Amino acid sequence: MHKKGRAILAGISSGKNIDQIIESLSPNVRKKSVQIREILDREISQSAAIRNKRPAI
Repeated sequence: MHKKGRAILAGISSGKNIDQIIESLSPNVRKKSVQIREILDREISQSAAIRNKRPAI
């Protein structure tokens, strides 16, 4: 995995919102912020849906 991918995953794991994650990326990567935002919106929504479907322990 590339550094950028690790930075995004670390941001998600630490509870940062999408804007905070994008701001922490390099300027070259931020040029693709629209694409990154679309992917994160979709993936985070799917992840939340999966968590909500799991039975409580």
